[in-house]
Amino acid sequence: GLRATHTSMVKNEGKAELDGQQVRVVDYPGHLRLRPVLFSQLEDCCAVVFVIDSAAFVKQAKETAELMLDLMTSPALLKHASRMLVVCNKTDSMPDDLAGIQPRNLVRKRLETEIEALRASRKSGLGDTGNSDLVELEIEGNAFRWSDSPVEAEFIDYSAKNDTLSPIAKFVSSCKAG
Repeated sequence: GLRATHTSMVKNEGKAELDGQQVRVVDYPGHLRLRPVLFSQLEDCCAVVFVIDSAAFVKQAKETAELMLDLMTSPALLKHASRMLVVCNKTDSMPDDLAGIQPRNLVRKRLETEIEALRASRKSGLGDTGNSDLVELEIEGNAFRWSDSPVEAEFIDYSAKNDTLSPIAKFVSSCKAG
């Protein structure tokens, strides 16, 4: 079986073979203390796979939205990457009060709400991130929607315990080819 998980504190890097070609894969921790270094790792990134713990997401929604907004407005990421796969992991461990809800829909909608709140706060100067390198997120209409994202975001339900890596590999291959 799989071991219990916790937030990693170290970057993991390796090679994977996709469609007969070697690709570099970097697993970067989402821990708050490590985020400043994350942006320097994005320069040659062609795809982002953003893994979310669906079972704990409700408690971590604001923090997750903050990292996602920072990524979507990072010039380093936007230089090469135009797509992001949001993997809503641990679908097999959802709390009882969320039974029957597709995690990808819950995560997608809640992140829209949280990103809009953060965007409005930053625009008014209340939520200064201290990172002046970020570009402003331009939106159509009154509130952020995923159609406003400069990075095309695709959301999938996933269970590392029960699913294969094929949807993730397919996504990375499609970015590599594009």
